Amino acid sequence: MKSITRLRLVLDTNIIISALISKKSTIRDILLTDKITFYLPELVLIELLKHKQLLCKKTGLSQKEVFFTLFYLLNKVEIIKKDAFSKNLEKAKNIMEKIDLKDSEFVALALSIKNDGIFSNDGHFDNCGIKRWTVEEIIRWLEY
Repeated sequence: MKSITRLRLVLDTNIIISALISKKSTIRDILLTDKITFYLPELVLIELLKHKQLLCKKTGLSQKEVFFTLFYLLNKVEIIKKDAFSKNLEKAKNIMEKIDLKDSEFVALALSIKNDGIFSNDGHFDNCGIKRWTVEEIIRWLEY
């Protein structure tokens, strides 16, 4: 039997982009499962909006279709305001300064809420002291 009945994961931007780009993907299925609660720093939404033209180009979708798909994929994701994890932002920046400073908000969020790790394709999270969950690990967990 699973030791964790429901996963709680901080969601990295690259997972969302992967789900957007690939219409039939395991990542999309994972994002839509009811067995995992995902958390996302609000900064990600701002970044996605900032790069909407690139997302349209990479996905082959119109701007309207990209927004609709994002809404669909993030429907069950809890968007967390920076205020909720800002107390750990400096600590996260210290952890990530030699790894990737841009990902400090994900680490700060993970340090601030009850969770089981970060869902990311990015291996540099392996060096931040927080469990990184890969697609394969989540599939195994879901099948267990």
